[in-house]
Amino acid sequence: MTIIITTIAIICIQFFFFIQEGFREREEQRRKLHHDRLVADQQLEERRKTHLKERENAKQTLLDSIKRDTDRQKEMRIHIKKQNQQKYRASILP
Repeated sequence: MTIIITTIAIICIQFFFFIQEGFREREEQRRKLHHDRLVADQQLEERRKTHLKERENAKQTLLDSIKRDTDRQKEMRIHIKKQNQQKYRASILP
């Protein structure tokens, strides 16, 4: 009788450890998935920041180019205006 009780106790203890091992494996899997999710979120955030930075740099480059062109055109208009004034003065002066 004690052999049967001992055997049942051993089986129960083994079953308990089996269940505990399953819990540990599921908990470890849950932790790993959570960690992977956090890493993926962090990488996504870094890619988003990099993309926004690149977009901002491209926008700034375009604005700088437009400003340079505008300044160059303004300088050309001023230069042409000065030339026309000089030509006019030269034509009216003896």
